[in-house]
Amino acid sequence: MNTVLDDNKKLCLPNGETIKLSEQMSIVFEVEDLAVASPATVSRCGMVYLEPENISWRSYYERWKHTLPATYLIPDYLNVFDDLTKLMLEPVLEYIYTYCKLQLATHKTWAVSLFLRVFESYLLKEKTRVQIEQEIEIENQKLEGRLASMKLQGKEVTIDQLRKKVMLQAKDRTEIFAQFTMALIWSFGALISFDNMPKYSEFVKQLQKQVSNPELDSAVNDVGKEVLIPEDCSIYEVVFDSEKRQWNLWTRGHESFTLPANIQFHEVYIPTIESIRNTSVLQQILLHNFAVLFIGRTGTGKTMTVKRLMLNELDPGKFIPTITVFSANTSSENAQDILESKLEKQKRRKGIYGPIVGFTNIIFIDDLNMPIKEKYGAQPPLELIRQWFDYKGWYDRKSLEFKTIADIQFVAAMGVGRPQISNRLLRHFNAIHLPEMSDDTLKQIVSKMLDWGFAKYVDKVKFAIKNLTEMCLKVHKQVQISKDFLPLPSKSHYLFNLRDLMKVIQGLLSVPHTKYDAIGDTKGQLIRLWAHESICVYSDRLVNEDDKLKFQQLLDTALQEEYMVPLSEYVADPSELLFGNYTDTTTIEKHYEEILDHEKLVNVIEKQIEDFNTVNRNNKIDIVLFKDAIQLLSKINRVISQPFGNALLVGVGGSGRHTLSRLATHMQEYQLMEVNHNHFPYIDA
Repeated sequence: MNTVLDDNKKLCLPNGETIKLSEQMSIVFEVEDLAVASPATVSRCGMVYLEPENISWRSYYERWKHTLPATYLIPDYLNVFDDLTKLMLEPVLEYIYTYCKLQLATHKTWAVSLFLRVFESYLLKEKTRVQIEQEIEIENQKLEGRLASMKLQGKEVTIDQLRKKVMLQAKDRTEIFAQFTMALIWSFGALISFDNMPKYSEFVKQLQKQVSNPELDSAVNDVGKEVLIPEDCSIYEVVFDSEKRQWNLWTRGHESFTLPANIQFHEVYIPTIESIRNTSVLQQILLHNFAVLFIGRTGTGKTMTVKRLMLNELDPGKFIPTITVFSANTSSENAQDILESKLEKQKRRKGIYGPIVGFTNIIFIDDLNMPIKEKYGAQPPLELIRQWFDYKGWYDRKSLEFKTIADIQFVAAMGVGRPQISNRLLRHFNAIHLPEMSDDTLKQIVSKMLDWGFAKYVDKVKFAIKNLTEMCLKVHKQVQISKDFLPLPSKSHYLFNLRDLMKVIQGLLSVPHTKYDAIGDTKGQLIRLWAHESICVYSDRLVNEDDKLKFQQLLDTALQEEYMVPLSEYVADPSELLFGNYTDTTTIEKHYEEILDHEKLVNVIEKQIEDFNTVNRNNKIDIVLFKDAIQLLSKINRVISQPFGNALLVGVGGSGRHTLSRLATHMQEYQLMEVNHNHFPYIDA
């Protein structure tokens, strides 16, 4: 049944008649009755029910097909679209909703609309609908000029006779076939769970072979063999090159990538197959004015992918980026102020707001699903965004006038395991699920970072880091999958991701190359540093001694598997390992190093306490430097001395968190800013 509600709020009945719906009319009519309904019936009723379960997804396809630019509204194109829909889209839909687990509980109609948007993005390539329609308009004006000139010459011709007939060649159908396949991959294939991806990959490749069979009576039975994805590749590993008309690996051209020597650790970016393809797909969809939503766990690269694209790869002469993060306390007022921060009133049109004329404001919202829900489930900040999608604007809070917002686009990211956003907003986004990085990708990242970080070190250290890569990965993997470190209700913060692994790597690179001697015990130094950083990142998050002991056993197992020696050979008591950058008071530049002289350490800390008390006479520090206090002080120093280092100290009252934080801040020569209830009197103590 082809009953469609178009953008002009007209109800298109199966008999070809249309009904203009008024603003007061709600869509609450039974779909079964629409097959025989007349305009008079609907107008008299004033209410039309359209339940998703009763609406065929074909309605979306038919509407999309007939709203394409005129270039594609010719029989050759339409026949290819129809055959591909019948031979590929239908089987994929049935397979997905029968055998696969979706990351989002969605109806077929939304999934098909998502697919059509992605297919359009690849079909139109680098041109938007507006650009193509402008080109068509210019071409029509030229034809009208030629027609007028020929009529003055006495020639009787029509504009259709002057217009060039478009005939699709086999190579054109091959390209459309590949674009259709790319859309199947990055619409349905981007919504299924990671476990189902290999099976879906094989299904799509087999489907390609069946559809491209020359014996099949279809508009695409003459496509070339180059349209088939190679057997030894997954559909997620390749991209179709429209110029060369062949499938290439996403990583092609990035095999010899090396990190620049003069960058900081927080500036390191290593292109992986996940980051390359996510960036490419995001850019392709954004180019055609469709909103994108990245969904995935923490550490899958959602935020970095979007920020890197917006800040480094988009044309600054066309796009203005706006980046914001939603929290549980974000209100609709906060959201509106942020969204309007780079908008101005357009002088050329009354009541229209937007960025500088000629620019597009791309708004990235991180943690989209974080705003807390109200009593009845509403999320006002998200409803404000949904209002723009539906009505292209929102109301001014002071004047209560409707403000039409033009030339903006939305990109969003949200984590899993949090409340789901409403389908009324979700339907406007192209959702892409980002699975966790594969073991091969993690190994590539860690090895490249260690090779880059240890480039200036002695050969003995360079030789040892090969084993170090495997040890870091084994510990990280075991912490994630071990039953001993599951996030139970009493240990809800037992969540480990790629960020934790990167903190260990950052700690390993913190000791400068001048601290390693070619004739010294570099292997022992390196192993003690690795054990210390792993304990600080992973073990310090554990809540009891039993879990910490299990983690030490995990370290010992990883070390024995790689170096064939127990941890006790290099570390008598892992909890007594100390590293810091505050013991050498003779130099201006601080160096992170192992602290072996306990007496010297106590003297340095006592001297720092004396200096602190001299400056802060009204708020002096008076503590006893027992072992636990020194260890906690060193751990605080370690965190805040790192670029963008942040620490959350959790403990009972009197454990020294406040005092040691003040002392560590003084030791790092930072300025201390204390926030208490005097700054926020509305917070309940």
